Amino acid sequence: MINDTCDLVLFNIFIYDFKSAYSTILKKIDWDFGSVDLNNKLQRNIYLGKLQKENNKIFTYLYTTTCSLIKFFLLENNIQEDEIIVNQLDGVILKRKINNKKLDIELSLRFIDDIFIITPDRKKYISISENNLMVKGISNYYNNLDLYYKKFLKFNYCNKDILSNNLQNFKNSFLNEVDKELFLIKINDKNIIQTVDNEQIIINNIDYFNINLVNKIKYFNHYYKEFIDSIFLMYMV
Repeated sequence: MINDTCDLVLFNIFIYDFKSAYSTILKKIDWDFGSVDLNNKLQRNIYLGKLQKENNKIFTYLYTTTCSLIKFFLLENNIQEDEIIVNQLDGVILKRKINNKKLDIELSLRFIDDIFIITPDRKKYISISENNLMVKGISNYYNNLDLYYKKFLKFNYCNKDILSNNLQNFKNSFLNEVDKELFLIKINDKNIIQTVDNEQIIINNIDYFNINLVNKIKYFNHYYKEFIDSIFLMYMV
């Protein structure tokens, strides 16, 4: 759950999570995983997803245990409500650092971001640092988009005029982008583009499609506009 009163744009936020939380909890009660390789993230997640779907008691146990663990860490470190940016099942995002490591299951610091942006509807967010990037709530997200998300780090948030230019240049640059790979959406191991005719086309060979077919406005609105809107509301209004 995203904090509904904090600023939409934040800096130097602490990202914490439980490493392999559900499998770690089950190991503590000597759960038999059979032949599942717990070091294989995909195999582990498929197994846990199926297990929870088939066994509601296990789902409830994992859910309540994780919630209790997060609550414990927050209480032990005297974290106030206004210091919690996002509270989720596998971790928490905070305004300040915590140090408590009393439990066998550790809430680990994943990274400290440089900028954290929440969309105006508070349903999506992006966390960006030089070496890490995390996007939540955006459907059909793919890694090639990071090239432009990283540009948020370069904006001048201290000068309104410069920031206004940054925002406009960002949009102009994206809408004039000629890198075809930037627009290849990965869906079910296929490369898809959204066309100006509002169709989805499968691209088998990147050399044989015209960049002018791409509906760049639709990409911009879906992947970037809401974050731009938040920056505008925070610094330009």
